[in-house]
Amino acid sequence: MTLRNLFCANASAAESAEEENPGASEKHKSKRVRISVVEEFDPVSEMTPSEVMEWEERQLDQLVNFNNCKIDPAPFQLVERTSLHKTHTIFSLLGVDHAYVTSIGRLIGVVTLKELRKAIEGSVTAKGAKVRPPLASFRDSTTSSSDMEATEIHQLWDRRQRHSIPREFSPSESDDKCQ
Repeated sequence: MTLRNLFCANASAAESAEEENPGASEKHKSKRVRISVVEEFDPVSEMTPSEVMEWEERQLDQLVNFNNCKIDPAPFQLVERTSLHKTHTIFSLLGVDHAYVTSIGRLIGVVTLKELRKAIEGSVTAKGAKVRPPLASFRDSTTSSSDMEATEIHQLWDRRQRHSIPREFSPSESDDKCQ
């Protein structure tokens, strides 16, 4: 039985069309697939509760061979603009050798540990690593202020702390103090 017989509504017509036009089959070479159907056997359905417990224990005691299992060694994905530091931290914590890079949920690439090491080595200068301070990307998105403006703000803050400014008390604050 072929897949065509399983999925095509008119399998005999498709086979006869293929016999009439052998050049068409060269474009789309068909593969022969053997499908075997196994009846499901549920041993638990005909057992007593104590037999079920024994059977479950035997099943749990069996060794499992994971050599033939396809387990993805990169169980995480990175967004496109993830920093080298964050990427290195993730690689170190999870102990993986590659990660998927996505943008808006679509796969755009793969980063390997070898490439990450090269990128880190490329970012190191004679003075040391070119490291941006924490929240640098956040600061880039806000309006930048010059050193003069920052100095003025600090001076205003210092003046405010030196001079106590009287406050007006609301009735709820004065009530709290009286009690």
